[in-house]
This record gives sequence, structure tokens and C-alpha cells, in this order.
Amino acid sequence: MVAPAHILLSTSNPLFGTIGVMLIMLVLFIIFKVLVPLFYWINNVIEQWSSNAEMKALARKQQANDKRTRQLIDKGVPAILYLRPFLLDGTHQYSENNYKTVPTVTIKGMVFGGHLPTQQLLSIEKNFELNLAQSTESIGPFVAIGSPRGSKNDFGALRFFYTDEIWQEKATELMQKSRMIYVRLGNIIPDGFDWELHQIRDCYFYKTIFVAHSLQKVGYNQLKNKLKEYNILFPPYKRIEACKELYVAFNEKGQYEFSEKIEELPVYKKSLADARNKL
Repeated sequence: MVAPAHILLSTSNPLFGTIGVMLIMLVLFIIFKVLVPLFYWINNVIEQWSSNAEMKALARKQQANDKRTRQLIDKGVPAILYLRPFLLDGTHQYSENNYKTVPTVTIKGMVFGGHLPTQQLLSIEKNFELNLAQSTESIGPFVAIGSPRGSKNDFGALRFFYTDEIWQEKATELMQKSRMIYVRLGNIIPDGFDWELHQIRDCYFYKTIFVAHSLQKVGYNQLKNKLKEYNILFPPYKRIEACKELYVAFNEKGQYEFSEKIEELPVYKKSLADARNKL
């Protein structure tokens, strides 16, 4: 005997309750095992596409800037030389914090979710270099020696590449001819940057601006103590702790002058005036 339809559809019917629970579980399964990973996967694809498009735009702009910079160099316009440890170069920086893990699901052989890289278009160092490049536009062409392991996606300064046999000779020539020198510093000064710092201190100290950012007390004091070995005396941390970015130069008496804005330093002002007067 078949039960009447109104009894089968009754909410008090155990069969109806079981079907309802199964439907809810199926919906939750689809949401958390399919839709959520699929959403993350689509979002990651969009991020990658957007990042690649912006990278290509930056690369085109850099090529135009490099061409213009070479023309100025060929005309004999004094350059601004950018020195830094090569370890501060790099367009993308990945670490454990640059990855996100989402649930995975396989649909017709395609895996969605999992351990996905979150791409950073530019590291903070690269943004910093681009800012430096913009600050030199009124003074002269912005140049640097490129890392042997450098990427074609290095943005900012025009890079010259030299062999190990001649790079110091070429670096000395660039220092001599430059109107101003930027020295980019991190908390750690590698041994490979030792030669450049000695050259700066001995020969080109008074046309150099030292640049640092993301300053923390421990790291800054570590840097400050290391620079003492080159007779480069930075201000105490208490005087600069409010600075998000730090620019330090030295006058002819060897006394430091610092600011959070590069435009306020006398060395920068003199270089700008000389450029305008074509000296």
C-alpha cells in the first residue's frame, strides 16, 4: 500500500528530513569544495594577468627612458650614479608570506586551488628605485652598473654591464664623471660592496647621498656600526626614528646632514642648481 502524497511530503516524515539534510550537505560541499577553490583560482589568474600587463607597460616605459638616458650621456650631460648591493635588486620577491593555500578540487583533470603564488608587481626596493629615478629627472640621467644576474625587468636606472676584469675601472670612471651619487643601503652591507664604499669615502664623499628606508632600531644600529668601519658616521637612531625614508649627506667639514626628503639636502640643491646652470 502506497502512502498518500501529503504524508510523503510532510516535514515530520523522516524521509523528508533525511533528504533535506543531504541536500544541505551537497550544497555546502559544492560551495566549499568547488566554488571557493574555483574562485581563488580565477582571482589568481586575474591577478597574474593584471600584473603581467603592468609589467609590460613598465618595460616599455623603461626602454623609452633608457633610450633618452643614452642620448643625454652621449651629449656629455653629467649623470647621477646609483650604487647599491646587488641583493637589493629584484622585481619579484617571494617568501612564505607571498603564498596562499586554498582547498583543492579536481574537475575533469583540472586542479583548482592549492598552494598558489600571490604575485607582487614590484618589491619595495624597486618602488624605491623608481622614486629615486623620478627625483633625478631635473638633474641628469640616472645610471647604474647592472648585476651579472640582473633581470631585463630591472626598472629605474639605465644599467651598464661590465665583465669582472673591467667593472672597477668603469665604476671609477662613472663616479668621476657623475654630478651626484646615490648609495642605497640595507641593514646588511655585503663584503662585495666593500670596494664601492671605500671609493666613496676616499674620493667622492661630498657629492654622495646615502639612502635608506624601512628603518628599525636594531637594523639601523647594525648599519650605523658597520659604516663606522669606513669612517662614515650616521646620526643616532633617536634623531631619525620618525623618518620613514632617510637621506644622509656630509658637508665639507665631514658633518652629517639628513632629511626625510631628498630635496632638502644641500647636496641635492647644489646638483639641481648646477644642472639648471649647465655646469
